Amino acid sequence: MKKIEHLNWYINAYGYAVAGKKASGVKEVFFMHRLVLSDPPELVDHKDHEKLNNRKTNLRPTDKSVNGFNHSRKFTGVWWDARRSKWQAYLGSSKGKPGRRVLGRYASRRDAQQAVVTELYKIDPIAAKHREELMNAENN
Repeated sequence: MKKIEHLNWYINAYGYAVAGKKASGVKEVFFMHRLVLSDPPELVDHKDHEKLNNRKTNLRPTDKSVNGFNHSRKFTGVWWDARRSKWQAYLGSSKGKPGRRVLGRYASRRDAQQAVVTELYKIDPIAAKHREELMNAENN
C-alpha cells in the first residue's frame, strides 16, 4: 500500500502502529489504522481488538460510544430493575435514550448477561465474544 510503505513505523506507548514525519519543523503523526481506510472517519475500530491488526477487513468506522465499549473492562447491557426485582437485559443506548432495545427481565444477573451475549452473537460476533469473556471473568 503506497500510503504506508514510505513511512517508518513504530509501536507507540498505547500499542498502536504509528509513524512520524517532519515537515517545516512540525512533526505530524500518522496512525496506520487510519491510513489503511481510504476515507478514514474520526474514529476507527479494530474488530478483533488487536491494535496491530491493521488489515482493511479488520477495521471499521465507529463512534465514541462503540469505541468506548471496546475499551471497557466491565460488562454492560444489564441493570437491576428494583421496581420489578429483576435484572433487565438490553442492547443499545443508555436508559431512556432512543435506540435502546430491552431483551427481557431475568432472576439472575448471569441470565441477563447471557441474554445480551446471545443476542449480540446475531449482530456482532466479535463484540459478543468480548462481552462473553467479561461475563465469564466476572462470574468466576
